[in-house]
Amino acid sequence: MIAPAPQIPPGSREAHRRLSPAAERFLEHLLDHPDQAAQLVGFEKGLPRWMTPLGITWPTLVDARRVAEMERATVGVCNLIKAIPAVVFGGDVEAIAAFYGYDPVRLADMLSVPDYRNSTVARCDFIDTPRGLMCCEVNLAANLGGWHQGFWYERYLRHPVLVDFCAREGITPAGRDVLATLCEHMIDDALDNGVIEAGGELNLVIDVAMPFTEGALRQAAEMYAELLRRTGRGVAGQLWLSTTPAEELTFRGDDVYMGERRVHVFLTFGPNRAPMQMLGAQVAGTVRVYNGGLTRLWLDKRNLALLSENEGLEGWTEEDRQLLRDHIPWTRLVSPRTTTWRGAEVQFPGFLLDQRGDLVLKRGLGAGGAAVHVGRHLAPEAWEARVREAVEEGGWIVQEEVESRPYFYPPEPGAAPVPHTVIWGLFCTGSRYAGGGLRLLPQGAGEGIVAGSRGAYEGAILEI
Repeated sequence: MIAPAPQIPPGSREAHRRLSPAAERFLEHLLDHPDQAAQLVGFEKGLPRWMTPLGITWPTLVDARRVAEMERATVGVCNLIKAIPAVVFGGDVEAIAAFYGYDPVRLADMLSVPDYRNSTVARCDFIDTPRGLMCCEVNLAANLGGWHQGFWYERYLRHPVLVDFCAREGITPAGRDVLATLCEHMIDDALDNGVIEAGGELNLVIDVAMPFTEGALRQAAEMYAELLRRTGRGVAGQLWLSTTPAEELTFRGDDVYMGERRVHVFLTFGPNRAPMQMLGAQVAGTVRVYNGGLTRLWLDKRNLALLSENEGLEGWTEEDRQLLRDHIPWTRLVSPRTTTWRGAEVQFPGFLLDQRGDLVLKRGLGAGGAAVHVGRHLAPEAWEARVREAVEEGGWIVQEEVESRPYFYPPEPGAAPVPHTVIWGLFCTGSRYAGGGLRLLPQGAGEGIVAGSRGAYEGAILEI
């Protein structure tokens, strides 16, 4: 006897339908054909591990309306974050330096780099709620997870299960490659800022945490050359992966060199700092450093509190304020203080203890799900200890917990689908939307933290 297909809960059906009508029908098709669904789980087999650190589930189909919504949220939130020094601090370098822990003289130099807000890479983590996409974190740094999504797309787009379904539906899926979009942006950014000339070369150094094999270095260089070719901008170039950039790079005046070839872009993906002379080259406009010395400022989670608490500042446009209302959940700096919650005045830290079930605590410079505590998953005494730690240590935020729409995916190969909490990790290069992917966990798992360290897996976003 053949078991009946799992029934899609109404909330899950609505969630997939909002992505696209095809997404709902694709979900129905996979549930009605479990043999085909099984072929689209565990898709990471055969790919190098560095491309697929987590397991992979079914692809997710999104239409043009949904893509526009994701683009507006991602680019808009990144632009809001990058406007904080000017709008929230009024350009006061001393105040900015004191808040983020910078030397004010060096910070002033970094803020004087031409068009510094354009040489950035970010991944915004959104939760799709009944109120829309709400941003729970902005990782405005170069060393981000999720770059590898583009390596899956070719496999998905030629997979017979997806090919046959899309042919019947009359739709054409495509994947937006984060790396290809980054290359397009780096070329345009370097051209706009006079770092390279049209038809020239764009040589890139990426600082990495550990050495690669000769084969991997060769593969990376070939991949970069192909990405540059695909942009259609007529620019070639060389890629170097360096674990010791301070030793390998040399400086001739304001120009940066790797051996005898000039370097035009430096991207920090490891723990190493750019050589001291690099800042002078940035200010002179001879090299573009992505995120660079401002990374600590850009990725501090306290930025979301600065946005949430300061919607009324004159420096914001009405469009900015609408973005704040649409995509930034209630977020506050943690300290003994008076603030507002849903229109009422409240007092910290007492309010934090009383409202445990609605709140999430986060360290401003935490990463990878570390130092994130979801109130409803902690006993009252454990939550009280975390609140005390946050108040005493400083540098923490508290957010209203927002609930994900219950997307329907299998928790592991061969298992029946269940409602999931989904994080939409969406990339932005400069002010250019670059696509992204999903991180997923069954609802209630991972103590409410959807991270690889808690067992999360990944899903590809395909645009139709």
